[in-house]
Amino acid sequence: MDITNGRSMELFRRLGLLDKLRAGRRAAEENNFDISWITSLTGRELHRFRYPSVVEKRAEIREKNDGTQPRERPCESARS
Repeated sequence: MDITNGRSMELFRRLGLLDKLRAGRRAAEENNFDISWITSLTGRELHRFRYPSVVEKRAEIREKNDGTQPRERPCESARS
């Protein structure tokens, strides 16, 4: 998987799988999870979906603790 959203991670926590999923991550917590559509590996970027890093999302959840944020941050890239 590349990104599993925070709400799904809440369900995995209830199932007791959260720690196992997080232990399998490959990406550093400081890396963002932008998804870019490009014409080729050396081509031009057509569009970019911006997703915060784990560090940024953790801070956002902590700062905006009004019930609008998921309890868990998204899961970063896991080993397949």
